[in-house]
Amino acid sequence: QAEDGIRDVERSRGLGDVYKRQLLADLIVGVIVGIPILIAIKVTEKIGSDYCWVNRKIIHFSTVPALYAYLYIFNEVYVWTIASLAFFLYTLIPHLMDREMKWFQIKGNFGEVYYCLMYFFIGSAFFYINRPLAVVAMLLTAIGDGVTGIVRFFLFKKKEEAITLYTSTNPQIRKACKTLIGTIAFIIAGIPISIFLLETLKGTLVTFISAIAEKQHLIDDNLAIPIATIISYYLISTI
Repeated sequence: QAEDGIRDVERSRGLGDVYKRQLLADLIVGVIVGIPILIAIKVTEKIGSDYCWVNRKIIHFSTVPALYAYLYIFNEVYVWTIASLAFFLYTLIPHLMDREMKWFQIKGNFGEVYYCLMYFFIGSAFFYINRPLAVVAMLLTAIGDGVTGIVRFFLFKKKEEAITLYTSTNPQIRKACKTLIGTIAFIIAGIPISIFLLETLKGTLVTFISAIAEKQHLIDDNLAIPIATIISYYLISTI
């Protein structure tokens, strides 16, 4: 019995060592995939506030390596939760202090805050439940909405008009920005992602429903797209 007890202690100690190594590995990976995001924030600062809306989308794209790590590399959820919460506070506090980082933040528009908030909630909640679904929800926001925003921005005939419209917080003006070509761009960018990570039919339907959620103007895209993705997936799954 004494020998069994010693073996149990050694086994527990060995498992503890493995767990610590996994957490350390997650931390290292978290730092690595965080670097592109920090670089994007710095590079977009050089681009300047005239392209604020495009800068946001560039920062969106920079989160893709983190999503790859979330899906395939991270062993536990802790690094993801802490990092996404940190970015949420990093984007929220300047708004609260009236000191927005004007090259990607707009006074009165909390889109980038909602973006980080959804990464925090969805990434944390679905890590042990359905990681592919969580990644689809986040990638449709990062890539789908990112491509959509850039296409719409540059299709305006005058750059000055695009800047004025896209920095407005007026719902009716924002509605005018929701052009059909942008929605088509969302679907084209989103369907391959959804089909790759979900079943073909589910992925296609989820993308179309998320495109509708993106096109509406009453709820911020960064909230509407991931929420629509999650809800539509489970509704379709029940059929």
